[in-house]
Amino acid sequence: MARGPATTMLSPAANRKGSTLLFFSTVIDSREAWFANAGRRIQEDATALRTRLDGLAGHIQDDRLTQVGAKLEQAEQLGPEESNPERAKEALDRVLEAKKLLAQVRRDRLKDMRRVELDACIKLFQEAIRPLARPTEVSTYESLAATAKRAIDRTDSSEFEVKLAELRGRNFEVIWRQDWFVVDRFKRRTEEAHLFPDRGQFAQLVKEGQAAVASDDIDRLRHIVTLLDSSRLTPAADDEIAFDSNLVKQ
Repeated sequence: MARGPATTMLSPAANRKGSTLLFFSTVIDSREAWFANAGRRIQEDATALRTRLDGLAGHIQDDRLTQVGAKLEQAEQLGPEESNPERAKEALDRVLEAKKLLAQVRRDRLKDMRRVELDACIKLFQEAIRPLARPTEVSTYESLAATAKRAIDRTDSSEFEVKLAELRGRNFEVIWRQDWFVVDRFKRRTEEAHLFPDRGQFAQLVKEGQAAVASDDIDRLRHIVTLLDSSRLTPAADDEIAFDSNLVKQ
């Protein structure tokens, strides 16, 4: 999710001669850095939500989904290079409103939404993960999927969400063993400099990753990709959507 620039309370310790100016200078630099990349971040947020919305098409009928689409369309008009604070804020507001509406639909249509989410997860496994999985992993996955299905109707419990997260985790565990996936994930991370607040760390990790690719040191590359993943601004939930989409395209 594209979050706005953070605001921080000035602590008493910082309220000393020279410290105040440094503090506000840092805040201003942070805001400028955020808005410099706001267009691309917001656009990626809108794209992730659009993918999620498209996945609901034909499965759930709700007028609020049309509203979600309209708000995303407004947000998508923001260019990736847009840095105007007012335009960025307006687009970000539309994205946040779309997310709020989707959350309301999920709450009100919980069973239906759970079925759609589980079906998508299982479809990914069948189409892209199963051929790479070990026999024991397949049987374990099928058993876990059956448990998740039984939990769909238990609206007073979060058991379904726990099982779904486990299923998604098992999907990733299998694909993470594939060298080609690690290399592909690294290449995609190198194109996401705008999602890394520490540009120096990002540049260093990219350099080390490129060296690992050149020397075919995939274990080292896995470690570097893990560090890149943990340093990104995009939440795991949004990255999960991109993960599913990219795998299906392989």
